[in-house]
Amino acid sequence: MFYYQSRYGGRVFFDDLGWPWPKHPCTDNSNRPLKSPPVVRGSIVIKDRQGQSLDIYDLDDLQEEPERYAFTFRNPRTRARLDLVFSKKAMAKGGVRIDDFWDAPSFLLRKDEEKKNAYRVEFISCRHGKVLRFRMQRPR
Repeated sequence: MFYYQSRYGGRVFFDDLGWPWPKHPCTDNSNRPLKSPPVVRGSIVIKDRQGQSLDIYDLDDLQEEPERYAFTFRNPRTRARLDLVFSKKAMAKGGVRIDDFWDAPSFLLRKDEEKKNAYRVEFISCRHGKVLRFRMQRPR
């Protein structure tokens, strides 16, 4: 019996070296059926700890204005669009850059309970290595 380990971590025992490279029966999985991963169909709904659906959005567009940035977020599940603005002053104060938004995989948007016409925006910042949270306003 001969043992081989690849540089990628795969290991196998052979009964003989050379064609047809017979595997030792204790490691031969060729007769076992392969299990395919489960297929997810339909929409995936993400919920918080209380069971409430969370609105996950992608960044669809970003426009620079003189004193603020105008964001367009899109919900991939419902296709709904949401326009929000964020002042350049608040961005600088929070230590966030435009690249942080483009690099984020997705955004959690929630209507702000304290301020009318505002949303809480949360996203994972790759540069900061943590979740960033901001309040953004609906444009007037």
